Amino acid sequence: MSVWSELRRRKVIRVAVGYVIGAWVLLQLTDVLASLLDLPDLIGRVVVLIVIVSFPVVMMFAWVFDITADGVVRDSKGAERQFGVKIDYILLAALLLLTGWFLYRYWLHENGPNEPVTSGPDESATTTITAAEQVGNSISVPAENSVAILPFENLSPDPDNAYFAAGLHEEVLHQLTRIQDLKVTSRKTVLQYASKDVGIPQIAGELGVGTVMAGSARFSGNDVRIQAQLIDGGTDEHLWAEVYQRELTDIFSIQADIAERIAAQFKLQFLPEDRQYIESQTSKSPQALSNYLHALSLNWGGPRDKDRALALLDEAIAQDPEFTVAIALRALVHATSLNNTAESRDNWRARKLQIEQIARSDAERALELDDRQGKAYVALARINQYRWKGAEARQAYEMGLRITPNDVDLLRGFAWYNSVARNHEYAIELAERAVAIDPVNAAAHAELGQRLTFAGKWDAAYASHSTAVSLEPDNGIYHLRVANNEIARGNLAHALSELQTAEALIELPNASPGLLAELAYAYSLAGNKADARRVVGIIDSESLTKHVGVGERAMALLALGQYPEALVLLQEAVVEIINNGIIDGGFKSLAQISANTLADPELEQAEFLNTRAQLMFSE
Repeated sequence: MSVWSELRRRKVIRVAVGYVIGAWVLLQLTDVLASLLDLPDLIGRVVVLIVIVSFPVVMMFAWVFDITADGVVRDSKGAERQFGVKIDYILLAALLLLTGWFLYRYWLHENGPNEPVTSGPDESATTTITAAEQVGNSISVPAENSVAILPFENLSPDPDNAYFAAGLHEEVLHQLTRIQDLKVTSRKTVLQYASKDVGIPQIAGELGVGTVMAGSARFSGNDVRIQAQLIDGGTDEHLWAEVYQRELTDIFSIQADIAERIAAQFKLQFLPEDRQYIESQTSKSPQALSNYLHALSLNWGGPRDKDRALALLDEAIAQDPEFTVAIALRALVHATSLNNTAESRDNWRARKLQIEQIARSDAERALELDDRQGKAYVALARINQYRWKGAEARQAYEMGLRITPNDVDLLRGFAWYNSVARNHEYAIELAERAVAIDPVNAAAHAELGQRLTFAGKWDAAYASHSTAVSLEPDNGIYHLRVANNEIARGNLAHALSELQTAEALIELPNASPGLLAELAYAYSLAGNKADARRVVGIIDSESLTKHVGVGERAMALLALGQYPEALVLLQEAVVEIINNGIIDGGFKSLAQISANTLADPELEQAEFLNTRAQLMFSE
């Protein structure tokens, strides 16, 4: 009798087929339930291991025993006599070897990504190269110790609670920027994937990162459920996954756990005191936490959401007067509005002074409660630089970077400061760090372009601004900056084309006086005096009701070719704004004139050179 006949006689083949079908159904059911119930990936792996290990046991049972009308009985020994050996033991050994081989292959599959690859194509590297080619970079492999945190999927039953997922996402990103040597893609960059059905390897390739974290958040009453999973960007394998079922007051504890696990994945330092510090930032008031996360989810840097964010933060601080992170955020919102919010002509100085006092008071209060509040240092840096207090602004920026060394927005702000202080090489270095952390962030490339522009490196600036345009082609400001560089390089035809594109994308009636003045000045130097006068006319109309800063007015005069009048205004600025430290809305326009960002030959005359040299931070 052949082995095959004996297997059929003992119904081993029938049992094996039935086992495979049953195992397949079990695995499919496990996969569906794990997805619906947000179960950890460990559940699926355990089921797979049980299926593999149980297979030889079932096969041996089918070989040795038979189910009859008299119950389960041991099969006859006929096969042993037929083959002259105890075939039971031979088959058992074969099954054990086969099972061991499957377990080895499964273990290698699960742990292989951590081993160095010495040959063979790398799909993730190929994807990254493609993305890099689109933005003019030379990224061939994902950045070391890099992660992108995708927006959390909102699973809250109440649509009004959608802010919870967005606010949590912002907070997790902020906590991760505290980890030295960890490159975290900015929120603005990853938001594009919130509504896209794109695979993890493609996302990782486009962003130039090695890992991606995805998850979901559910908020109802005082209960939160957060599911998070870290995924290898090249293999799409799950490195770890966790489900947190907690109360809202434990939200910072969850953030600490996520930060600790990501740091451990990259073998980066994350001390017990780091975890304790993150956990200590929470509030005992669930409503205060809810209002804080809601404010954090808004675009509080813009005029549309600023007032709503401030109202939520006022409520949060009223509910918990020592809720430090809320106090620090309120300071930053107020400080940012000092230069981003248009004021009416009436009593604008008094309002700016009031806002400054509120922002400074909040920042100092936050640091009194906790001297590691990064947002409070950024608030102080912005207040002091708008006051032209260079040494104080630098100190605040440096303190902020000690706390969150990989915060892209903070790096960009400090780079801007150093450009105005004429520390051009360091400014460029900071901007390049921001690009290295977030290589497909259009704003980071545009910031680098501006720092190169301030340094007079027109070709390199043009390349960076062109990259920003390729990443975000509908941003009119980036097209304007390309035009500025082309004017400095002498390519006026292309500059005029980019200016027309910029104006088509910028809503002129809603544009700030500073942006309008920059557009008019560029039109003028590109040779289109008529459009320069037209845009200046818009500024004049706005000045009837809105305050237009001295820098914006000076740039508008330059656009009209009225250089002597512009020089008088700039000299007044040196005396009134710098010496008296008065915050003025034309702050950024003054910085651009000081750097002569359009390479205007008239500004290189002796009388302008002396005045421009004083429009910089004194350290």
